[in-house]
Amino acid sequence: MAGQVDIRVETAVGQFAGIDFDGRGPDVLLVHGTGHNSAAWAPVAGRLVPHCRVVAIDLRGHGHRISTDGRIAEFPLPDRAARPHAITSGPDGCCWFTEWASGRVGRITPDGHIETHPLADPASEPHGITVGPDGALWVALETGSIAHLVPA
Repeated sequence: MAGQVDIRVETAVGQFAGIDFDGRGPDVLLVHGTGHNSAAWAPVAGRLVPHCRVVAIDLRGHGHRISTDGRIAEFPLPDRAARPHAITSGPDGCCWFTEWASGRVGRITPDGHIETHPLADPASEPHGITVGPDGALWVALETGSIAHLVPA
């Protein structure tokens, strides 16, 4: 969407991040569920913008990193269309995340360095991710299977 802009909204309870998808007509505010972020609304927003102005916000703890003083640090992925879905702390001191739209799992270091790792099936749609008791990463795939990854 050409009109898509990242936004920050100040409220009485703090700052919220989100996306203004643009559009004309009545205002529509979209709020995601647990484990998602405002980008999850992109397909829906694409259908709504011909009829209304669409804004989606990120709930606290989702989508953007917010410091205790209200500053937000965002770490853009190399593939902005990857649709990150879930994130977990890894056994290596980094965070690991799923790229739902690209069939990859990514790793981000505490200083923000990002690397991605393709799964065997690019259409696997990785969703949930966790660290198991064996220290390996376990990833739930929408194709009906589970991936087991051992960080090097």
